[in-house]
Amino acid sequence: MFVVFVLTVFVVFASESTAQQGTVTCGSVLKLMNTDYNVRLHSHEVQYGTGSGQQSVTAVSDDLDTNSLWQVVERNGSPQCSRGRVIKCGQKIRLMHLSTRRNLHSHHFDSPLSANFEVSAFGNDGVGDEGDDWQVICDGSYWRRTSKIRLKHNSTDGLKLGEHEE
Repeated sequence: MFVVFVLTVFVVFASESTAQQGTVTCGSVLKLMNTDYNVRLHSHEVQYGTGSGQQSVTAVSDDLDTNSLWQVVERNGSPQCSRGRVIKCGQKIRLMHLSTRRNLHSHHFDSPLSANFEVSAFGNDGVGDEGDDWQVICDGSYWRRTSKIRLKHNSTDGLKLGEHEE
């Protein structure tokens, strides 16, 4: 099973430091856009009615929607990452939903929206578990602002946001 939401994304920054211009860094606030469908990864304070019952994660086309903002933070169990530290391709991170402070999460529950795994938002203000960790799959050494990426989830046997069933 794969997640239907395809994250061949371009990153739309809410802010960008001039020192790290062009790269995604720890602490970056961004929007993840699916370039195939022109939608952004979105969440808000609504729980799934089935599966995990956790906060729902979907996609929206509204480019001004503030519920599509995510902050790059350290992987679960790691010391807090230094703001401005460049994110390397292959590095594990968490994405914290800016308005609800919950982490992008997955597990082996079926999605109520597709025949794939559920993707939810879980935890609170930095507290979570290994289901919050995502590996950045990209070309080159660093996650560049304009890079198309995939996010690999190791806790679900390599589930990737950025792939879908053909």
